[in-house]
Amino acid sequence: MYVALAACGIAAAVGFAPVGTGGLRLRGPASWACARRQPVAMQMSAERTAEIQEVIKELDEFRAKIVDQSTGLAKKVKAKPKDLAKALETHPDIIKIDQAKEQLEAELKEIGA
Repeated sequence: MYVALAACGIAAAVGFAPVGTGGLRLRGPASWACARRQPVAMQMSAERTAEIQEVIKELDEFRAKIVDQSTGLAKKVKAKPKDLAKALETHPDIIKIDQAKEQLEAELKEIGA
């Protein structure tokens, strides 16, 4: 009994109060817990923003590489510019890159960057 009272006294002194059957809960405004979480959430969103921007940059570089290689090949075989444009529009890797970029840019907008 004395141990239980001492535990309640210690818990109350450090900001916890007993709840129900042996659980402890934080006393004070609910904003205390949120105030601690905001910097972590902001840090995580900043890290995610940087990560997304890096991936978008790499996708742009890869897309440019595909376009450059295709353009070089088209010049070697003396293809018409119209044929090159059509080939680039239907290139499966370029299509996937553009779709991935759209999704990442949408996520950036959600994050607020």
